[in-house]
Amino acid sequence: MRHTDLPGIDYTGIDIVQPLIERQSGMYTQPGRRFLRLDISAILCPDDLILCRDGFVHLSFGDITRALRHA
Repeated sequence: MRHTDLPGIDYTGIDIVQPLIERQSGMYTQPGRRFLRLDISAILCPDDLILCRDGFVHLSFGDITRALRHA
């Protein structure tokens, strides 16, 4: 996403791994681009659109179902 131009879009990167969020925040945070530590299977995500690249492969089928219900 760092190479993607997002004019007028607020981007929120989400991961469950705190060190990854800290690294991404330090390198890529700018106006309209932020990073949060969230568990998508347990909480309603804060944005209107979720692009889940390689996320579900790390979850059980039950957690995937819970995540989709929160979307």
